[in-house]
Amino acid sequence: MLSLAAKSRRFTSSDLAKAVQVLKTNDDQEYSARKAAYDLKKFRDKNIIPKIKNSRRYQATPYGIKTITASLLIREKIIDDRLVDMAL
Repeated sequence: MLSLAAKSRRFTSSDLAKAVQVLKTNDDQEYSARKAAYDLKKFRDKNIIPKIKNSRRYQATPYGIKTITASLLIREKIIDDRLVDMAL
């Protein structure tokens, strides 16, 4: 989602699905536009990525970008490190 926001601030669930397919390494499950729409709805419900009125497009806001970035950093830097420490 962050890469879509960097390229264009407006995107569809299909755009998100295509971007995720490029990034995925395992081919066990396909990430469809339907799954992307479900995920976008969850972000919409949390006021992170709003839907553009009278459109099927979503818009990345500065607040949404900051929130997603912070969530990724927390997951990568704090949670993953603690899980590794617990495994040792």
